[in-house]
Amino acid sequence: MKKIFIFFILFIIIFSSSTFELLAENSGGFVISPFPGINYPYEIENITCAIGLFGLVIPSFHGYAGSLFYNTAQDYSNGFGSALFFQSYLNGFEGILITGGFNHINNNFKGFELAFFANLNMGNASGLQIGMLNFNSQSFTGFQLGFLNLNMNDFSGYRLGLVSFSKNFKGFFDISIFASINFSDFNGIQASIFNFNLGDFNGLQIGLVNFNLKDSYGYKIGLISISNSFSGFQINLVNYSSFFNGVQIGLINIAKVEKGISIGLFNFFLNGYNAIETSYNELGILKLNFKWGSKKFYSIIGYGMNDDQTLFQSTLGFGSHYASGVFFLDIEFFVQGRANIDNLKKYLSNPETLYGASAIYFYDYPDDYYYYPEVAFPYSLCYLILGDSSSFSLRLNIGVSFGFFQIIAGVTYNLGFRLNPDNAAFSWYIPDEINPIMADINNFTFFQYGWFGFTLGVQFKL
Repeated sequence: MKKIFIFFILFIIIFSSSTFELLAENSGGFVISPFPGINYPYEIENITCAIGLFGLVIPSFHGYAGSLFYNTAQDYSNGFGSALFFQSYLNGFEGILITGGFNHINNNFKGFELAFFANLNMGNASGLQIGMLNFNSQSFTGFQLGFLNLNMNDFSGYRLGLVSFSKNFKGFFDISIFASINFSDFNGIQASIFNFNLGDFNGLQIGLVNFNLKDSYGYKIGLISISNSFSGFQINLVNYSSFFNGVQIGLINIAKVEKGISIGLFNFFLNGYNAIETSYNELGILKLNFKWGSKKFYSIIGYGMNDDQTLFQSTLGFGSHYASGVFFLDIEFFVQGRANIDNLKKYLSNPETLYGASAIYFYDYPDDYYYYPEVAFPYSLCYLILGDSSSFSLRLNIGVSFGFFQIIAGVTYNLGFRLNPDNAAFSWYIPDEINPIMADINNFTFFQYGWFGFTLGVQFKL
């Protein structure tokens, strides 16, 4: 930081000296100030070049003004100004300002403004603004670059910074590393770790946390998205809105009213399709399935056991619900895993033995054990879903609704496969325990590892 500051000061001195020589040769309005407030000649009205040994205090200038420490002009000025510590223009400025410390304009500004520490504008500003702190009490139009950008009114243009603030953003893009905060509407591209808007949002929003208190339109990408209402397309780990219309993809999708398409593992909507199903299938397994989401797309998670509790079956999938009066049709696709209870206990208590994990994790000598902490959760979760053998299942359920109580019956087509828990070898597979009731039907299946099944059960709407 010290080297940068020294380089900045040398740049100001060299640039100021060359500009002074050029203007002094071609201008009659030359003023020199040996001490702040003492100018020679004193009564000159049209200052085109002013040089201060320590500082400048002049009515105004229209050309160049530079001093070692500071410049102050009481009336409107334009041209180029440079100083080591600060510059202050009480009635506006248009042109170029380069300062080692602070720039202060008490009225409107237009041009290029560069300060090592801060640019402080009390009126409307437009142009290019660069500083560690950029502050504009009125509107700003142009390009702004700084660690902290504070705009108390409208902002139009481009903005780069660590933390940026504005009342109303009407620009093209706002890229702030840590936070972009707007107390009114935002129109454009907003990218930051934390995006916060108290007004309407319209555009593209990219961030770890995207928070919009009012209505949002456009596109969102991040980890967490929160908005009063959203219309458009968004991909986030968690999506929440009071009203949603569009397409959203996330691990968790939550809305009071949903009128679009929501794709996620956990979908919760007050106007959606939420039910608990208990059913019996062709493998002799009694299951409990949980369904939640929208009628167009809902998630399914379930588990079940056979009569003697030696066989476990898991279910993970999605479906769509179509209703006409008291009758309805559910079209569902899911993956079902079957596991022997003894195998389930063995593998979950020793996840390092799953899918050949011990062969890829190094042996720790002389402690005589394998490192496998990375495999404990993902491999265990994979085994819970796939088990000893699995199937891709397409199910058509027809049901009759009696309010919150529903009766369902359906047919399922299953395509069996297995991922060997010992070595992760994939193979097509068909269970030996297919219910005899389905034996004749399965003779007509179009794939040798496929079979037809059935579902009988009841549902309770939530």
